[in-house]
Amino acid sequence: MKAQMRFRVLCFTLFVVLLSGCAASRTYTEGILATSDTFMSTEELRTYEAKIGQEIERVNKGGAVPAGVTRDVYVEDLKSRQKNVQDRIVMAEHFRQKDEFEDKYPSP
Repeated sequence: MKAQMRFRVLCFTLFVVLLSGCAASRTYTEGILATSDTFMSTEELRTYEAKIGQEIERVNKGGAVPAGVTRDVYVEDLKSRQKNVQDRIVMAEHFRQKDEFEDKYPSP
């Protein structure tokens, strides 16, 4: 049981380090990238990921971008955040399935 807990803590730590290493270098004070996704549930993350996709489409169609950043940089930041959110969704789903499996087939 302790080994499982250590493994989970290690995976979570690596996941956080990975996300922080891939984060955009710019800080946005308004718009979709100003939203903190740290404590979002899986469903909230799915909705947020869809909104990011809509924002990418809007900008690609010629929509306005935040002041002080070029269109290409903004789209890349959106795609980076979208990828991070997708990774978090996949990780949350993995842990959910792992917990269900362990509940169904507990170790002796």
